[in-house]
Order: sequence, then C-alpha cells, then structure tokens
Amino acid sequence: MNKKLKKSSNKMLAGVCAGIAEYLGWDVTMVRVLYLFYLCFLWDSPVYYFTSFWQL
Repeated sequence: MNKKLKKSSNKMLAGVCAGIAEYLGWDVTMVRVLYLFYLCFLWDSPVYYFTSFWQL
C-alpha cells in the first residue's frame, strides 16, 4: 500500500478527515462521523491525533 499523499480540496477545518478519507478511499462524511463518535468516547486520543496529522 504505497499511495502518494496530497492536499485535499474537500476540507472543513484543517482537511485531516478529508485527507484520511481520500487516502483510504472512503466517504468524507463517514470519516467525520466516525471521528466525532470516537471523540465522544475517548477525549485525549482524537485531539492528539488530529493536531499531529494537521502538522503533516
């Protein structure tokens, strides 16, 4: 699995969820909903990952 990463044009805040969705070939809305669901139950990890991926 060797894909080239590129900047997403479908971004809302920082484009992290859109970039992950494009990389995996998933729908952006599904990734955003899964992220919000994950955020509700595990507060520390999603915030850390979001800011880490934003820096890439």
